[in-house]
Amino acid sequence: MTTRNYWQRMRRNKMSRRSLLRASARAGVGAAGLALVGCGGDDDDDDAQPSGAQVAQQQDQQQQSAQQAQQQSMQQEQAEQQAEQQVQQQQAQTATAEEQQDAEQAAAQAADSDPKRGGIITYFAFDGGILDPAIADHGGLDSSIFPIYDHLNYMDEGGVLTSAMAELPEVVDDVTFVYNIKPNVYWQDKPPLNGRQFVAEDASFGLQRFGQDNPEFI
Repeated sequence: MTTRNYWQRMRRNKMSRRSLLRASARAGVGAAGLALVGCGGDDDDDDAQPSGAQVAQQQDQQQQSAQQAQQQSMQQEQAEQQAEQQVQQQQAQTATAEEQQDAEQAAAQAADSDPKRGGIITYFAFDGGILDPAIADHGGLDSSIFPIYDHLNYMDEGGVLTSAMAELPEVVDDVTFVYNIKPNVYWQDKPPLNGRQFVAEDASFGLQRFGQDNPEFI
């Protein structure tokens, strides 16, 4: 009885060939599905969006490119400004040189047209070239010293007394005259006086010298 039950279980559990084929077919389909899922995963990785690190790197590269372009633009602008400044400086220097040349030419023309002081005067006189006013100041011989020496006052062409190194005198009485020497009068810049200012003592010395007992003095 026990043996019969064993074989009965075997018949019930016995699998036909068709059933085995169907089971194998279902197992193959399942394995293929798994393979398709794996391949699909690889394709999805290729089409996936860039990672955060890649995006940050791209942004850094774009920012660096923009900064380089901005620096190049600034350098070009600075170069243009420097070139413009150099042109302006050259124009200013040229204008200054031209102005200086014009000023020098104008000064030379003015110098040629203005009266010149100094030099050598050649004249004809009867006193033998004596330039001492105490000796030559008489008759027609004083013509040699009038063009050379200055005067406290002088007579103009109309015979009118005119101020010169001194203002017109203050007449105190018939023998007293007060002269005020002008402050812008100087001796010739040669020894022994070397261009010092002319003062009242100088005028007094010259007037008193005329009264000395000298036979040459007239």
